[in-house]
Amino acid sequence: MKDLVKNPIGFIALFISLIYGFANSLLATATLRTPDERSLLILFIVLFPVVVLGVFYLLISRHRGKLCAPAHHPIYTENSPQLQPNWRLYAGRLAAGVFFSALVSAAGATESGGGRPVAGTAVNPSAGVVPDQPIMMFNLGLQAVDGNIGANKQIPIAGRIAGEAENQYTAESLSLFKVWDTGPGAWHFASSLTMLFMQSKVTVQAFVPAAPELDRSARVAGLYDLAITPIVAGYHFSKDEHLSLSLRVWAPTGRYVSGKLVNLSQNVWTAIPSLSYTRYLPQGWEVSSVATLNFSTRNEASNYQSAPLFTLDVLGSKKLGDGWAIGAIAGWIEQIGKDSGPLADKLNGFRGSELAFGPIVTYSSKIGSLPLSSSFRWMNTVSQRDRMDRNTVYLSFSVPLPQ
Repeated sequence: MKDLVKNPIGFIALFISLIYGFANSLLATATLRTPDERSLLILFIVLFPVVVLGVFYLLISRHRGKLCAPAHHPIYTENSPQLQPNWRLYAGRLAAGVFFSALVSAAGATESGGGRPVAGTAVNPSAGVVPDQPIMMFNLGLQAVDGNIGANKQIPIAGRIAGEAENQYTAESLSLFKVWDTGPGAWHFASSLTMLFMQSKVTVQAFVPAAPELDRSARVAGLYDLAITPIVAGYHFSKDEHLSLSLRVWAPTGRYVSGKLVNLSQNVWTAIPSLSYTRYLPQGWEVSSVATLNFSTRNEASNYQSAPLFTLDVLGSKKLGDGWAIGAIAGWIEQIGKDSGPLADKLNGFRGSELAFGPIVTYSSKIGSLPLSSSFRWMNTVSQRDRMDRNTVYLSFSVPLPQ
């Protein structure tokens, strides 16, 4: 195993095996209840190795010089002129702030048409860069979301079917990140832990069938579910091209009360493998992207099983000088298969999708001798199906701890 992860191909193979294992374990459960859902997942299981084979062929045929073990690669030796102290300082300090803020995501409510991923919030500048210096950092994130679903649509909520619902929430996140000391080389590794404090309000105009005894508006505030990212593995192809693989796990640590309009937990475990990529272009341009798969367990309290979600966020940005940069983000969420359970079945699987666009502004400076990275974005839903129509504002700050 130790020899395997020293080689980029070996490590990618381990990550692919993890995704494939999730897919096969999901197929073995009873959560996929219709032939269409099973057929879609079987199609993924059949085609996934073919796609991987094609990608590996392109890597080996066009980038074989980049796929040797890092310790044997001349670019990443101590005497290499291509890896100068200025680059190491940038990757280890400045890029760390925006990379770490990309690991923080906010929460919604899967059974109320929101869903834990928020389109356009997973990507940041340098999203694919894991700093090459051991460092520990704090990240503070502030997010406000205003979402609604129209009167002509129905959603499962509080164990019932509701129409014309609104959800406004704010979430403050505090995250601790650690980049591990792995020495020189192309591979670098990190871990993170995120806590969320949430204030949320849900308002429903009507229940189907009518339920006059139920409150149509509710508020809640407190600690939300815990997010743990045990492994982030980053690979530097060069000083301008980077890729990272990660696995995040949401644990249902928040308070959950069955039948409430709004809760501080989704009452499910969620595993999220992700792939991030960053490419620096001439004249201060950059392209970064983050793709994820979201696998959740069944909510036993409501007997609701959310189908897997695929998300893709893409960012393009341009440095303006004096630490400022501006860019645009596109975020896409697509549900793979239908939800299952009594409520989901009444809504034909409640299969959701969402497309959002918005601008982002970032700023990098210093507090004394410590670098500070911050970003501000606004994401607006332009198209959705069986999900909230949302306006999202997200502000984040990252500061490293003194070494």
